[in-house]
Order: sequence, then C-alpha cells, then structure tokens
Amino acid sequence: MRVFQGKISLLEGAQVQIVQAEIVSMDASLGLVSKILNNSEKEIEYLKMEALFQNSMGKFLFDRTVFSKEYGELALAHGTIDFLPPWQLDERHGTARSVQVRISEIHFADGSRKYMDLKKEHLYKLPIVPDEKREKMQTLYGSDVMTYGENFPRSWRCVCGFINGDVDTCSYCSRNREFVTKTLNERAINKKFYNMAKGSGEEAVDLKLVQRHDTMTIKHIDDVAVPKVAPPRHLPSPSAIVTLLALILTVTSVYFLGSYLYQRYTNTQKLHRAEAMTALGRYEEAYAIYQKLPTKMDNVDITLRMEELHNLARSNALYEEGLLKIKEDDPLAAVDLFLQVKEDNQEDYLDAQAMIRALRKDLLREIQTLLDEGKEEEARVLVGEFLLRFPEDEGAMRLRERLPN
Repeated sequence: MRVFQGKISLLEGAQVQIVQAEIVSMDASLGLVSKILNNSEKEIEYLKMEALFQNSMGKFLFDRTVFSKEYGELALAHGTIDFLPPWQLDERHGTARSVQVRISEIHFADGSRKYMDLKKEHLYKLPIVPDEKREKMQTLYGSDVMTYGENFPRSWRCVCGFINGDVDTCSYCSRNREFVTKTLNERAINKKFYNMAKGSGEEAVDLKLVQRHDTMTIKHIDDVAVPKVAPPRHLPSPSAIVTLLALILTVTSVYFLGSYLYQRYTNTQKLHRAEAMTALGRYEEAYAIYQKLPTKMDNVDITLRMEELHNLARSNALYEEGLLKIKEDDPLAAVDLFLQVKEDNQEDYLDAQAMIRALRKDLLREIQTLLDEGKEEEARVLVGEFLLRFPEDEGAMRLRERLPN
C-alpha cells in the first residue's frame, strides 16, 4: 500500500507548526502520526487538530467531513520538535491515502490559549523524504535537517521544517533563506547526491537519493516514532537536607549545562553563517568561520566542509582569472581556465559554460576571417588549438577541410 504527500494548513510564520503528518498502519487499522514544532515562548499542554482525508484518487472522504482530535496532558517545551501520540483511525478511514491537517486550538502551560483562523491560512505540501535520504542529508548538512528548502510567494520552508514568513533568517534554526532555498532545495540536493555517487565510481545510483517522491510505501507505526510521554507534574516533597543537596546539584548542573548550550548555540550560529557566506560566494569569510569551529558538529564534518570550500575558492579563482584573460585578448587561455571550473560551484560553473559557448563562436568566426583573408597558416594554428579543446566540433572540422594539405 502506498500513501501520498500530506498537506498542512497554517498562517505563514506561525510559531507552532505541524512539520510532519503521515498516514501509517497500526495493528488493526490506519493511523495518523504528527510532529509538532513549538517555536513559541511557552510550553504547550493541549492541542486540537483537524483533518480532512483523501483516497488514492484524491477524492475527499465523507464529502469533506472534518475530523478532529484533542491531545491533552502534553508537555511540548519551547524550542522543541516532538511527535504527538498516534491518532488511531477507525474502519471508515480504511481507504485514506492522504491527509490535510491543521492546528485549530492551543492551550499553553501559563493558562493562555490561541485559536487559529482557517480563513487566513494557506496549504503547504509536506515533501516525502525517504529515511535513508534524510540520514544522508543530516550527515552532510546537520542533524536537525528534516526536509528540503523551498520558496513560496510570501514565505519559505527551511530544512528544519519550519515555514517562515517573508524574512531572511529562519525563526527556528537561524539558517539563511538564500542559502537554504538555493543550495538545499530538492533539485539541488538530488543533483548533489547524483554527482557524489558518480564521483565515487558507483555503478548504479540509488534512485531513492536522486528522484522526487510523491508517494511512499506506508510504514507501520513502530517504524515511525515513539510518542512523547509527559513527565509527572507532582513529585513527593523531599526532606530539607535532600532539598539542599538537590538545589546545589541543580545550580551546578545548570551552570555547566548553560555553558555547554551557549557554546553549542554560538557554534550553530557560526555554522549557519558560514553556510550563508558560502552560498553568497564569500569563501574567505566562510573559511575563517569554519576554522573557529570544532572538527565535528551535529554530524557535520567541518574538515570536509573546509576542503569543499577550498575547492570552491579555487574554482572561483579560475573563473576570475579566465575573465582577466578575456580582457588581455587571450581567448584560448580563458577557455582553458573556464573548462577547469567545477560543477559543484554552480554559479561560477554556469557562467563559465556560457563564456565557453561565446568564446567558441568568437574563435570560429576568427578562423573563418583568417581563411577569407588568405592567412592560411594562422588559421591552421588556430583551428588546431581549437580542436585540441573541442575535438568533436563539426564547424571547426569543416573549416579545417578548407586548408590546403
């Protein structure tokens, strides 16, 4: 059995969001598992969710009947992403293959409540990311990566799963919008994995890593998540001595934990800034930031990142040198430099390829002019140099045939 992409309905930049909604199989029925990102300043105790279900043909079940589910006794802390307990569906939902889901009501631990206005919300598809692909993405880009970056007309999705409004930095993880939406979108990641597979000499590329997925095989609930269990709220009172010792231990722990978390937060901010600088082509600044980070962070190999950055910087230098050769009226030398620009450096690579196409046309016109002016030896040398670089160019081969033996 296969299920389709789910959709979420929310207001751009809402501080509490559903970042995963997946139909799963349970022992005797289907179920819905959802993951909640709490970016508010408060702990969440209660959520009410509403859902519409569709069959495999995209038709809504029960004439668009809205089903609701209440989740009480939660303890969703600020700044966390947690699974909700599974929503077990009854036999009426046996043909459900996709879901549209939203949060309609939130109760916070401080007693305040929030009610959502459906009329102001927008629908967003939840991309399907196979587990093995997500693991590879986390190894390369950070352990908090859940999905692909994507731009929308008035908002954008970060790889952490949070959908932001029209802002430059993710409100949850602080990643840069331009870097995420250009470098970590689905197409760019698929291309990255394809090039990595080919570069490593693999005979067969794992299609799960390089293809778009609109459906997936339904998972069993045991393969998806362990629901969060709220901690007990009322603990027995310890004796005065135990209380004092506990207080000392707590203060000490908080101090060291705070120091650790602050350093971790600072390093995460630096990592995201380095990624943004890389996306903007400011390689020296990015390299200087990477030098200040530990060699391993959240499954990101900083040493490997620095090596990749070095290659990008070299590639950029080759492109800039090629532009100088054009100004010096040395098109063949410029072509040689542009041909060395690596595909990983997407922006410079595309520009270099465009320059190569333009220079090829210019060189062919120059060879034609030399032949028309009777300068056969000069034409012979130039067409020979041209064919060394582009041996299968039919235009150059036709021009060579006009030369006397």
